[in-house]
Amino acid sequence: MFHNRNAEDAVGKDFYDKWGGRIYVASAGEKWVDCMNLGVNKGNSLKRFQEHYNISADETLAFGDNINDIEMLKRAAHSFAVANAREEVKEAANFVTDSNREDGVLKVLKAVLRGELC
Repeated sequence: MFHNRNAEDAVGKDFYDKWGGRIYVASAGEKWVDCMNLGVNKGNSLKRFQEHYNISADETLAFGDNINDIEMLKRAAHSFAVANAREEVKEAANFVTDSNREDGVLKVLKAVLRGELC
């Protein structure tokens, strides 16, 4: 769902209360709320990818900034929240990097390629 100012507020608590147990509802940014079938989320998608390609959690990097990233971050041993992520995301991640405005993801990826991380 999209709202041009604040999707989470526009959707409202009543929507989450009514539909939260029947569909997956998660904030995906200031202007977006994800609404999908139960069991469909970035974490389950990453799990299927890891299983298909025989990739361990220790071989996985993940980056996130919003609620819809939390399940994915939990599947990666090297999980990073950007500094401007929501607090819930920072708590779920193993590490916090610079904000997206300061190229936090790029800095981590460059450090990995230089052999300094992971």
